[in-house]
Amino acid sequence: MTAGELAAHLHLACLTGKGGLNQPVNGCYIGDLLSHALTRLEHGNIWVTIHGHPNVVAVGVQTNAGCVILADGRPLDPVAAVKADEHNLPILASQKSAFALAGEVFQLTVDS
Repeated sequence: MTAGELAAHLHLACLTGKGGLNQPVNGCYIGDLLSHALTRLEHGNIWVTIHGHPNVVAVGVQTNAGCVILADGRPLDPVAAVKADEHNLPILASQKSAFALAGEVFQLTVDS
């Protein structure tokens, strides 16, 4: 599944990184502690977080995350948006909780 297909299936808004929507995504990491995310995210992972600041982009790029999903309707910092677009990092947004998103991502991977 690609980041774009994930966004379509879960009805997520694409805030940035439209150029990266065709990249495959796999696995999922949920967490808000950036130092922990830096050591746990794997190449292509979906990262669900509530943080929308530029350091999220730095971690996402460093770990080659497949995409970032902002949960709970959290906003994206404008500087982070510019940086994510520079790196084609899809940042997707949802009003749903991280828990609900995790369940939906899990169900998608089981069904595919």
